[in-house]
Amino acid sequence: MTPTGVTATETWRFVDCGAVDAFENNAQMAVLARSTSDAGTPILQTSVWGRTHLNVGWFDDVDSTLDLAECERLGIQVIRRPFAGGGTAFYDAGCAAMFGLMIPKPADPDAGVDLDREIARMQPIVLNALARIGLAEVTFQGSADLRWINDRKLGGIS
Repeated sequence: MTPTGVTATETWRFVDCGAVDAFENNAQMAVLARSTSDAGTPILQTSVWGRTHLNVGWFDDVDSTLDLAECERLGIQVIRRPFAGGGTAFYDAGCAAMFGLMIPKPADPDAGVDLDREIARMQPIVLNALARIGLAEVTFQGSADLRWINDRKLGGIS
C-alpha cells in the first residue's frame, strides 16, 4: 500500500541510526545530507536519544543558564544546537524517537522546495507509525507540529 501523497514509483532511502547522543546525531546529519545531495535521493532517517543531554539554544548564555560542573558530575551531556533558537531542552536517554526528512534540491536552482508540501506528504506515514506504537491520539497542528493529549507538543518535523 502506498501512503497518501507518495507515488508508487518514488524511491526513498531509509536509514535507522539507532540510539545516538546529541554529538553523534549532529555529525550524522551532515553525512546524510551530503549523501542526499550527491545521490539526489531523499532519505527518511530514524533514531532515538541514546544519552541524557541538555540542548542549549544558539543565542543562550550557557554559563548563566547551566551549572556545567554539575551536569558533568551527573553525566549529562551539554550541547549547543548548531542553528537558531533559544531556550534549553532536557532530553533523557530513550525519551524520544526521532526522524529526519532530507530532500535533495531540485535541478533547477530557481525551483526551490516547498517544505510544507513535502512534510504534508509524510504526515500519513508518521501518523500510521505512531498509531502502530499506541499513539493514535497524535495529530498534526499546521504542517509540522505533533500534538498529543490536551494539545501538548510531542515534537515537530523539520
